[in-house]
Amino acid sequence: MKTKTSNSKRGTALWQRVVQLEGKLSPTAARAILKLQFSEPDHAVMNELAAKARAGKLSAEEQSDLDTFERLGCLLDIVHSYARHALNKKAIELLQRSELAARRAKFPIDKTEEIIRRARRGRKRP
Repeated sequence: MKTKTSNSKRGTALWQRVVQLEGKLSPTAARAILKLQFSEPDHAVMNELAAKARAGKLSAEEQSDLDTFERLGCLLDIVHSYARHALNKKAIELLQRSELAARRAKFPIDKTEEIIRRARRGRKRP
């Protein structure tokens, strides 16, 4: 059993090294990637194969199919992870920009500079 877990972890690490997205992923592309998934019929086939595997009744061809589904699932997980990361990064950037804009609206730049100058001199704001 340890060999299976160890091989699984090594396989996942290999997938992560192989699947690298170059450049930035746009939010539109990230959302499209997150829509990639197995179809309902594929889920039914995977469930059937998993049940047969638990019962020890898989043929060699079925084991190959199950292995392929597992590999594709890893690939989807990794690509989805990249897409979620890109969306989270974009959301954080937008939040930071909106916070900065709110601060600027609250304290226009000329007033902010005046407040900083007074603070440096040790005077309080009137």
